[in-house]
Amino acid sequence: WRPRRPVDWLLCDMAAQPARIAVLVADWLARGQARHALFNLKLPMKKRLEEVDRCRGLIEQRLHAAGQRAILRIKQLYHDREEVTVCMLRD
Repeated sequence: WRPRRPVDWLLCDMAAQPARIAVLVADWLARGQARHALFNLKLPMKKRLEEVDRCRGLIEQRLHAAGQRAILRIKQLYHDREEVTVCMLRD
């Protein structure tokens, strides 16, 4: 589902593969369907840092291909160590 008009914020907390969420959210921003995004990436039990790096790369690649830029902040919050919270703010 996608709205008829662009939205200011896209919020996402779905339990899905981190790379899938990263690509979906990056596509929203790349297509101009959302100005900013705040979402969680549920990380695998092993190689968590590698998965975060992979997702960051996917996001940056999608935005670059669309000629878009965004400030990207990724934090592991204290209350849930099995996921990271990502904030994307478009310039």
